[in-house]
Amino acid sequence: MVTRIVYFLLLFLMVYVMHRSGVNLRKKCKILSGAGVTAVLTYTLNEGLRFGRGIDYNEYWRVYEIMGSGIDYGTNVGFLYLEKGLLFFNVPWQGCAMFMSFMFILGTLIFMKNYKDVMPIALPLWVLLFHNVANNLMRWNLAFSFIMIALFYLIINEGRLNVKFLVFCCIGCTIHYAILPVPFIFYFLYKIKKPIVSPFVCISVFIALSFLFQSEFMLRFVDLFNTLSALDDKFDSYGDDVEYWLTKSPGGSHNSSWIGPMDTFLGLFVTLVGHKSMRQAPKPYLFAYNLFLLGFMFRPATIQIELIHRYDELFFYQRVIVFGYVIFLYKKGLLIYKNLKMVPLMTTFIFFLCFLSGTKEVFREKEFKLWYVWNKEKQTPEDMLSLYHNDAWKNQKNN
Repeated sequence: MVTRIVYFLLLFLMVYVMHRSGVNLRKKCKILSGAGVTAVLTYTLNEGLRFGRGIDYNEYWRVYEIMGSGIDYGTNVGFLYLEKGLLFFNVPWQGCAMFMSFMFILGTLIFMKNYKDVMPIALPLWVLLFHNVANNLMRWNLAFSFIMIALFYLIINEGRLNVKFLVFCCIGCTIHYAILPVPFIFYFLYKIKKPIVSPFVCISVFIALSFLFQSEFMLRFVDLFNTLSALDDKFDSYGDDVEYWLTKSPGGSHNSSWIGPMDTFLGLFVTLVGHKSMRQAPKPYLFAYNLFLLGFMFRPATIQIELIHRYDELFFYQRVIVFGYVIFLYKKGLLIYKNLKMVPLMTTFIFFLCFLSGTKEVFREKEFKLWYVWNKEKQTPEDMLSLYHNDAWKNQKNN
């Protein structure tokens, strides 16, 4: 119980600090200001000092120790040299985990410099809703951290290709090769000057997939992934169990296309009200709205597929920026919409729903999934992986 209370309080404190930092960064958006440094330190310490949370944490810990003993371990080249660099300076695994958390919050703050007007709302919600994803898919989100920095340079250069955008995209792609399609999709979506689909089309696709999509549809791509696996050993980790990656949800958490009441409610709200706010929106907000539409439309399908779900997260979480922009326009008196008369109450309600969604693991997860470094005793990576595998086996048996 103490572990749960500490976890909850530290998460609540982190979200509050992000809100206060967002208020100050809206006025003077400099990361090296007091507000920026406070946000970076708070997130880095809270998330970087976690212990044993998630399969990735323990798998990469095991690999890191193998590399530390002098044995080379093949992985994506950017991540390989990052680990080698940290090992050269005798940085322990926890330092590597902390560095990943540092890069994620740094990338987030740099990206959100394009959205400073909505930072008091968008920053805490982004951190809250993304923190489990960032922890569980460590290398993927380290790569995305560099993609976010690249997006900052794409946006400030009004969609023109530039050296900084290309360099940071390349760094991100060398850390996780599978993220390669993301910069291309982002680049082409930024060129679009209107919403990619109407709310009617978006919601229709969402409802159709919610009722009709079955993950077994993905089995027709098994041969393609087996071919990729044969061509490049970087796909071996997927090719060894391709049917799982194409038909199972992350951690087995979704066995249906129902995405849940909070995600559905907020998704419909942002789709409908956000569309009205896009009529005279600056290009960065239209970009965020289009990313969200793409993520929301296909989410009933992607939540059932481990391999594709991670892509959808990068699009779907742009909803917090659009939501923040709707509230910003309303407060400025620039958005007149009869169903938004209760916006202050609705804002509080959505914050409450998001906080419940972002903290639900406090109530449903085993305590070993909420540990910090001070909970560590003599556990090895193998010990922690055994805990996770045993817990997954018990859940599967109960279901």
